Amino acid sequence: MSEKKREQQSYLALVGQPTAPEIDTLERPSYAVYEGQTLVDGKLFRAGTWFHGIKQGQGDDIGQPFDLWICGPLHVDAETLNSDDGSVGRLLRFKHRGKVIEYVMPMEALAGKGEEILKALFRQGLKVEYHQRRYVPAYIASHHDLNRVLATTTKPGWHDASGAFVLPSKILGGQDVRFQDSGKGAHLFSERGTLESWQSELAHYCQGNPVLILSVCCALAGPLLSKVGVNGGGVHLVGDSSSGKSLAQAIAASVWGDPSRFAASWDMSRGGIEIEASSRNDTVLILDEIKRADPKRVQEMAYAIANGTGKGTMTREREGRPKLYWRVLALSSGERSLSEHAAISGNAAHAGAELRMVDVNAGTRTYRAFDDVHGMSGATFHRKLTTATAHHYGMVGPAFVERLIKETDPDVFYQRFAQVRDGFEAEGPQAGRVADRFAIIGFAGELAITYGLLP
Repeated sequence: MSEKKREQQSYLALVGQPTAPEIDTLERPSYAVYEGQTLVDGKLFRAGTWFHGIKQGQGDDIGQPFDLWICGPLHVDAETLNSDDGSVGRLLRFKHRGKVIEYVMPMEALAGKGEEILKALFRQGLKVEYHQRRYVPAYIASHHDLNRVLATTTKPGWHDASGAFVLPSKILGGQDVRFQDSGKGAHLFSERGTLESWQSELAHYCQGNPVLILSVCCALAGPLLSKVGVNGGGVHLVGDSSSGKSLAQAIAASVWGDPSRFAASWDMSRGGIEIEASSRNDTVLILDEIKRADPKRVQEMAYAIANGTGKGTMTREREGRPKLYWRVLALSSGERSLSEHAAISGNAAHAGAELRMVDVNAGTRTYRAFDDVHGMSGATFHRKLTTATAHHYGMVGPAFVERLIKETDPDVFYQRFAQVRDGFEAEGPQAGRVADRFAIIGFAGELAITYGLLP
């Protein structure tokens, strides 16, 4: 070690800094990422992503080396291939306030001046030297022929190629797939509290309440649809205002995330329904207050939810844009049924639409939507559970999926579902579809009880 390097290492030790690793040779021009202070050619560099260049142009300093700190440590870990549309990207990794951030960047974001990627990285907390920001897209683009290739998907749920269940914040049952989004979407899948607190503060009080049991099991049934070949559809809770329908939906939403964010509304277009359903693929779509829906379109929207395929659209270049797809059960609510709401616009009720969004009485039970308020008044019971949904959520859905993944024999699901389905007598194919839906909801509940997730 040279005398200069020894002096630098001694200084670092004196000020309480760890000894810096050394790099003896450095090619220029090149980019380098240092996780901590690093000695390069006898010069000390702080942690970050650096551009080591050589002066070009005219003047006495032509050929002189220079070094630019462009951002915090930013790693390009893998090439990504989107399973939905075949587009290529890069898996980026950095830290923000000690938390590891992974971001799947589509390569098309580097087009032009790369402002899209800069916006995304700024949004997620990467520290960037503002005056050198143009080097960040160039650094990412410099990574070619990466050895590691990962699949990505733009919607949550089962990823067929890997067998994993993809959520925006976690991958269940695999590591070779990532969720890819713009970073602007709402954080639908979030967690608070513990599984045990959700069980004691919410699931416990669902006992004796068929409407609440139905809602929770409907939320759990989404991951099973593809396992047993049951189509999507919905259950529509009908009852007067303030009967407890919204609470039932909030408890269902708490299976996967914060009810205030996870639940949606009927107040949207057909395209909005497609986006909301796709963003909750293989889970549950909560739709509050059917009176907010367009009476002229509500039956069409019910068909769309059940069929799981979006409308085709075109780009400016008149090329087909990829359709949205989903598998989901919907839990709807309203003061009137689907057919009654559609009739406001003068449209006749379609039997097919009613079968895809089946009415359930949630307003004239012992305590309106409830049958057992566990020794409390109806108002106290409602208030207690409403408060609990804001503090305990997002745990049981992923825990249920983790148990499904451990089932090594896929025929187990068919066999056990068939046993439950045999308990539902149905005459004709239309009634059979409804029976399938209630059977899959019941099957989800039975499995969750077996797994110790529900009382």
